[in-house]
Amino acid sequence: MIRISEPRSTARNAFLGVAATAMIAVGPAACAGTSGGSDGSGSQAQTLPEADEPVVIATRLKASRCTDAWTVDLDPRQIPDPLAGNDLSGWARGAGAVQQTSMQVEVKITGNGSATTIKAVRAVPVGDKTAPIQATTEAAIDCNAPSPGPHLEADLDQPKPKMTAYNNSSSRRLPLQVSTDTAEFLVLASTTKYDIYWQIEVDWTHDGKDGTTAVRGPDGQPFHLTAARATHTCVWGSNGKLSKALSVDCTR
Repeated sequence: MIRISEPRSTARNAFLGVAATAMIAVGPAACAGTSGGSDGSGSQAQTLPEADEPVVIATRLKASRCTDAWTVDLDPRQIPDPLAGNDLSGWARGAGAVQQTSMQVEVKITGNGSATTIKAVRAVPVGDKTAPIQATTEAAIDCNAPSPGPHLEADLDQPKPKMTAYNNSSSRRLPLQVSTDTAEFLVLASTTKYDIYWQIEVDWTHDGKDGTTAVRGPDGQPFHLTAARATHTCVWGSNGKLSKALSVDCTR
């Protein structure tokens, strides 16, 4: 059985915000879900686990202006400059943007005092995969994108996405045990074919019992990712100016 934790209260969805956090306390008993999100100042909501719950799982959407791209259903003239301020998540919400092609999510699994074996971390589509959003504009920022470093990568276009490890040290190799320590993973999910809602699922064993916990976003909803299918392409340089060389049919 897969346990999906429901939020006790609804926080503002900091979609694309680096401070967006969902805390899920899980255990062999019926899961009591907790969730929190950014209040706009970077603070995070957190609920400590009960004594009999083996682990706490936290997700944090890792936004990067140099690697992320967005699908925006606005004419290029209507799209605010994404580099006009430092609040990229606010820009995305205001523009109604959906993250495009790839997404990075940080996952932290913390033990609660007794040994729990983490068997697998998976990226799993939720519901049907549909055609990419047919939006007006693709928006992106061209700058030197850093390497994601050690990470787990999943191609959501596959019928059953397989998680592949890249550059992971022995401390991140599965299966592994946690007690009071924390195991950290960076999950990179991608699509080039579909509009997909997806979640992270963590398989674990504790006291001879197996469990699977579905981990979603800061508002308790699945993550959302779409392939690129826009009419216009607008690419800004790191200097804040529109790149005519990289943009296609982007008149502003």
